[in-house]
Amino acid sequence: MGEMYEQAYHLIFVPIKCVMCERILEEEGLFGNIRCYEFPMEMIPLDTDVLSMDMPHAFRECFLVRRTIGAQIDSIECRHQCRCS
Repeated sequence: MGEMYEQAYHLIFVPIKCVMCERILEEEGLFGNIRCYEFPMEMIPLDTDVLSMDMPHAFRECFLVRRTIGAQIDSIECRHQCRCS
């Protein structure tokens, strides 16, 4: 009775950490109490044979600039990461 348990708080940024948010946490004195992580959602399994990719630059590169190599490289890297993990 009367034991103090220390709370662990975690904050996950999707897809990358936001420096401005970290700065606000620091200004409010919360930064030391919260562990911050990044979660890059590159490939999201929607079904057993369907993957969705979060590639915000893909439309511009493929259809406006007509350059597909960047999107292809990103998809190959994502697939490789999925196989390795």
